[in-house]
Amino acid sequence: MTSYLADLTFRLLSGAVKLDEPRKSSLQQFFLSAQTEDGGFSGRSYESDLYYTAFALRGLFLLGVLDDPKLLQSVSTFLAHKENQEMRPTDLASFLFSSTFVKMANETGFSAGEKNKILTQWKKFQRADGCFASSEQTEYSSTYTTFLAAVSFEMLGAEEEKQKIPIAPILAKQRPDGGFVELSLLRQSGTNPTAAAIAFLKMQNVEVPNKQETVRFFLTRQTPQGGFQAHTRIPVPDLLSSFTSAVALTDLQAEKQCRFDLLRSFLNDLRLPDGGYGGNIRDCQSDVEYTFYGLALESLLLLSEQDFLD
Repeated sequence: MTSYLADLTFRLLSGAVKLDEPRKSSLQQFFLSAQTEDGGFSGRSYESDLYYTAFALRGLFLLGVLDDPKLLQSVSTFLAHKENQEMRPTDLASFLFSSTFVKMANETGFSAGEKNKILTQWKKFQRADGCFASSEQTEYSSTYTTFLAAVSFEMLGAEEEKQKIPIAPILAKQRPDGGFVELSLLRQSGTNPTAAAIAFLKMQNVEVPNKQETVRFFLTRQTPQGGFQAHTRIPVPDLLSSFTSAVALTDLQAEKQCRFDLLRSFLNDLRLPDGGYGGNIRDCQSDVEYTFYGLALESLLLLSEQDFLD
């Protein structure tokens, strides 16, 4: 059985191979420049971090250069220092993403002991409704964290654990406009929680209720600048919301309703001289996370342009 993340990665890879060599080289150099002495990759704080390491490895994989033995060994050393530490859900998922790439390159897999250890850590974040919270101290389950848990279970081959995650609490977070909220007590839906909910429902083979309203929800978030807003109260479109919207519209089989020409223009405006991307038009500093989203969105746009030509 294929996983959601594997399918998405293959889709992005099909677009990334269409990038010209100078563009690939500049992106590769940017990602590699973020690696620190301990083998991990840094964000804007210049300290290595599991979160940014996962994004860097995902980017390097799409560029077809995640096969350098020295690079893989340094990342393995970094991960070994992190595996016994307490991790938040985002760090736990990032550790799993990174470890998966290293093991895949080395043609190995997770042992039964490693799987059980990670599954046990995830249990700490499960709440009474069966879904997962963003921290041990958080009372309410999170749409995004539940999506991360489901992705993690798929990567571990723990299909039974994934299927145990209940659907009803996620469906209850859908609002009349077709969007979803991050926490059940919220009223106004957001772009990224909606994208996470759609991905989760797809993993669980559940149809999105009020699908046309959900499609309309995304289309109304695309601004005249071409990018997508995270929330109606945030006027500036951002790269993360633009990427997740493009993926969600593809998952909803409504990608042809998106103004990809405007989205391409928006993406070009966020590209910075060092080869990376900023998060929005006001952001003058690139980082690993947004550069991954930029590369991924470039890849999706190349695929959409090819489909148009076909």
